Amino acid sequence: MYSDQFGAEHLVEGSIEDVRGADLPDIDLAWSSFPCTDLSLAGNRKGLAGHASGTFWQFIRVMKEMGDKRPAVIALENVVGFATSHAGDDLSAAISALNELGYSADVLTLDARRFVPQSRPRLFIVATLNAPADSPNPHNELRPDWLQAPFGNPDLLMHRAELPSPPPPLTSGMSALIERRTDWWDESRTAAFLESLSEVQTERVESLRKGRTVSYRTAYRRTRKGVARWEVRPDDLAVSIWRAEHADRHDALEQLSQAVDAERAARDETNRLARQARAGGASWEQIGRATGMSRQAAHERWRP
Repeated sequence: MYSDQFGAEHLVEGSIEDVRGADLPDIDLAWSSFPCTDLSLAGNRKGLAGHASGTFWQFIRVMKEMGDKRPAVIALENVVGFATSHAGDDLSAAISALNELGYSADVLTLDARRFVPQSRPRLFIVATLNAPADSPNPHNELRPDWLQAPFGNPDLLMHRAELPSPPPPLTSGMSALIERRTDWWDESRTAAFLESLSEVQTERVESLRKGRTVSYRTAYRRTRKGVARWEVRPDDLAVSIWRAEHADRHDALEQLSQAVDAERAARDETNRLARQARAGGASWEQIGRATGMSRQAAHERWRP
């Protein structure tokens, strides 16, 4: 994805454990979106001691090795579960590590749905060697109450940069971006998807399938009482795909669309045949037999 957008001539793929501070060029900003597996509420919650999310410490090592060449700004991005991992101790530890390198830190949260039709709430730590003036704003939606603890910790060097309010969150727009596909799930996989839905989720899907217009929804897996189940978003927003093994969520969205299209096509064909038969003088009983309905049901549905 990065190569497609920016080219691969300066992209280095490998383990951060093999990176040394001296390997990096002169930079103004260092950004780390380290793995969320151990911080996510859907993960194992091992925190920064976990094998995946613990790569944060490798990033800190590289920054330390850069010495006086360290960038003016460091930005960290991760899931909002970072704020509560180990009762907030992991977030404090990360900020403390940045403080030891000479950085003051700001912490904020922002959801991608403020800009694009995807629900992706994230936590950001923006650390700088030259901190701006502190601008406390107790009602700033970028720093809600659940994110205030680090600012009240006297052991941490913190600041709150003056920032504009983000635009209001989007509630729709994904459908306009959908690319039609032909690699549908087969019947067995579709059946497994539908069978895994709870009663509430099944009602949601059936309601969409009975609609008069094509609807798109994304679905994602969640474990409920030890059982993995698909859940369908109620709105026209994409889900947040945070792990590679969950990449089949897009397929689930498309499969729901196929079900809607197929059911609508069948209904339209039935309506066409009924009207054609009625125009030719067929009785309501004959129309009912042709469409698999009773005489009364056919009369109520297609009477002038």
